[in-house]
This record gives sequence, structure tokens and C-alpha cells, in this order.
Amino acid sequence: MEKLFSHPLFWCIIILSVVIVLCIILTGKRKRRKPDTNDSDTSVKPADSIEKTVPEIRKTEKELSMFRVKWFNERVTNEYCTANNKIKDNLTDDDYKQIDKFACVPISYLFAWLVKHNYCSGYFSCKYNLEWIKTENSDPAEFISEELDGIINYSALSDDIREFIDYYYTPADRFLSGSGHKSYQNDYYSVIRNPWKVFFNIDFSWDFYHKLEEKIDRQYKYFMIEKEWAESDIYDENRIAGQIYSDRLGKYFDLYVAEGVRDDYVLLCTNQIKNMSDEMYNHFCDRIYAEFIMQSGGLRADYISREMIIEGLNSCSIMIPPSYGRKAAYILGFEADFEREHGVSVTVRGDYIIDVSYRMEATSPWDSKNKYNYKMECALANLETESIDTVGKALLEYSKGNLEQTVIVPSFVQMPVPEENRLFVPAPAFERKTQIDIISEKMLSEGSADRYECKPGYKEGSVVPSFIQIRLYKSGNVVFAERVNIW
Repeated sequence: MEKLFSHPLFWCIIILSVVIVLCIILTGKRKRRKPDTNDSDTSVKPADSIEKTVPEIRKTEKELSMFRVKWFNERVTNEYCTANNKIKDNLTDDDYKQIDKFACVPISYLFAWLVKHNYCSGYFSCKYNLEWIKTENSDPAEFISEELDGIINYSALSDDIREFIDYYYTPADRFLSGSGHKSYQNDYYSVIRNPWKVFFNIDFSWDFYHKLEEKIDRQYKYFMIEKEWAESDIYDENRIAGQIYSDRLGKYFDLYVAEGVRDDYVLLCTNQIKNMSDEMYNHFCDRIYAEFIMQSGGLRADYISREMIIEGLNSCSIMIPPSYGRKAAYILGFEADFEREHGVSVTVRGDYIIDVSYRMEATSPWDSKNKYNYKMECALANLETESIDTVGKALLEYSKGNLEQTVIVPSFVQMPVPEENRLFVPAPAFERKTQIDIISEKMLSEGSADRYECKPGYKEGSVVPSFIQIRLYKSGNVVFAERVNIW
């Protein structure tokens, strides 16, 4: 036996066997970055203790993923080859490593937002050192690609943020959607928009992150407002706080107040209804007439005056939701002789009627839809749209800053444009159309749409459109549609 151990050939065989085993192990695993151990406050628990404290996490991780690199492989590879003038068959291991990282770039901004706002689960925060991302000293796309093997599971998220992520982020390969103001992918592309129209193949940038962070924060705010409204149960009869009488409308209103609303704010809102100005009264009646009487096709032709419209309203209520500003904001609800089935709601913010709809379709005066409506009403307050009946008058308002100038058919569409391609619209409509056009440009370039259509609608001889309808088509089918209401 001693001769065997002392024989050189024996040790050669042993060493060779060890090398072979190590090669098999290493080639079966993906190479990872070595975690930085210089940070004194990593607070990483041993893997075995994590396994014992959360035994059910592993099962959840395998079943529910928010993001996986493999969902995007083909798309990112095609974009990478086009951007770098390469052929798939000639791609190297380094190319594929870079492709994996690029696939993680879009989601990396949302991931960084989750980390920096402490929306990662306790399990995930214990397992990984996230301080380098919080302090903006690390590339989140590289972290996802290498440390997480290109997979983000829902178990990485804290319970209180999951609902927002489901609302805002679309997993898998549906990148851009017809909801130009709610999709994370749309917000992401509007920030990283580039002449090459690439979606993935652009390095992560903390400068881009801060621009996108503002958009995510705004979307989260509106999500919470909508969620609060949906859960408020403000119509509950047990919430009736009393009655008020409006001298201008000649009606009693049941008063509903959301929990936590201050008494002085309630007084601000109710005083506005009690002493409604002539301007608001006229706008109130005119909006109801436009939405319910004119749209009836003659069925409600008896309601030809403001007084008759007011007479047709009954079972009145005023609902005051939680406030997100100093201006009075509330919803008036009515049963109506001219709309017996659904009733009528009128949403007020500040001095403006910002929405008129069916009673049960009313939403918070502070949500994203009504923010746009409020901004539009503020912009229209400086205009007499009916009298702007020539391009010359529109250009005069443009020079005053009351209107913005854009185009019906943008240049990226590469199709014949109408003889008069200019659009004169208030700033909120200009911003909305610009955002929609950015998304349209990307959808056309990537092939998810093949035709762009923009149809402005005009009334009363004005050159300022009352609305803009934008649609994108693919093989004759509508794949994107959004209407921009103006006046």
C-alpha cells in the first residue's frame, strides 16, 4: 500500500480526477460576481437559516415570476444583432452575456425603485446585499443578470406593493399598450427614447432612473388614490354627516364625508355648493345638457332650459373624499328624471366642473383622469375656443402661450399628410398627444402596429379641435386606441 501511495502515477490519476469533477461542477453553474464584503453592514444571514425560517418561499419562487430573461431572449437578440450589425450564428459567449444583461435593463429601473423605496420582502433583503443599489453605486441590470440569474420572483416584493406592480407593470413580452398613461413600459420608453428606437440595448443610467422615478412615483400616487376611493365605501348610509341646502340650486343635499377629512375642508366644499357662483351654475347646467340631453337623440328634448335641467334632479348628495390639495374637491350625485336608470354625477375641483358621468361611474377628483380634466379646464379658462375660427387667430393665441402647436400626422409615420397638418391645442392635450405619439413611433418601428391614424374632431367652426382620436392598426385590426378630450 505504501508503494501505491508513493507512486507518481497514482497521484497523477487522483489530481486528474479532481480536476474533472471540478470542471463538471463549474460548467453546470453560472458564474457569479463575487459579493462585496467590504461593507460592514451587510446583515446577510446564512443560507441554511433562511431556508429554515421561510420554507414555503422556494415553492412560491418557482411558480410565480415577475421577470425572466428567457421571456425576452429572442427579441433582445434580434435587437442586439441589428444594433451591432451581427449575425445570430456568429454570436460569442460574451455577446450572449451582454444580451442577458440588456434583457434586464427595462425591468432594472423598476427594480431599483423597489429597492430604494424599501419595497423588497424581508426574505429577499436578508439574502442579498442591496445597499450598493440604494446608494446608486451598482448597476441593477447587472445585479439581476448575475446575482439573480436573470429572474425576479414575486417573493422578492413586499406584500404592500404587489398590487401596484400588478396594476402598473406588464410581465412577459407585452411591451407597449393602449393605456398610454398607466403602463410602466410606456413610461420607460418615453425616458430612454433614442434615435435608434432600441428598447433593450441601452446601458442602465442613474440619470435616466431619476427621470423615470418621478413617473413611477406619480403613478404610485394615483394608484393609491384610486385604491383609496374604491375602498372608501363613501356611499354607505352610515356615513351621512348631515344635510346642506344650496340656495342657487334650490336643493337639499345629503352630506357624505370620507374618514379623516378635516372639518374646515368640509366647510370649504359645502360653502361652495351653498353659494354657487353664476359661472359655475351655468357650467354645471351646460355640461349636464351636453352629456345627457344632447346625446339622447331627441329623447330628452323637453329639457331645453337650465331651470328645467335643475328641476329634473332629485335625491341629491355631496361626497367629499380625502383631499390631496387645498382646492375644494367633491362629487355631486343625483337621481334624474332624464336618466332614471343610471343617475348623474358631477365632479368638482376648484372652481371647475371637471367631469359629468353616470352616478356610479364617478371617480376621485384627484385621480389621473380628473387631473388631466382639471388642467384642461384651467387652460380653457384663458380661451374662447368658439371664437378661434381661423388659423390666424390660433397663431395669435399660440404667441400668447394659450395654445400649443403640433401636427396631425407626425413625420415618423412616413405617410402622406393632410394639406393642413397643424393642430392648435391647449398644453394638456399637447402633452398627451406627444406621449401617445412616442408610443406609436415605437410600436410602428417594432412591427406591433403597421398603420397610424389621427382624426381630430371639430365643432362650432373653431380650429381648436374638441377631441383627437388616435388609433394604431395591425393587419387591419385596432391594437391601440386613445381619445384626447379637449372641450
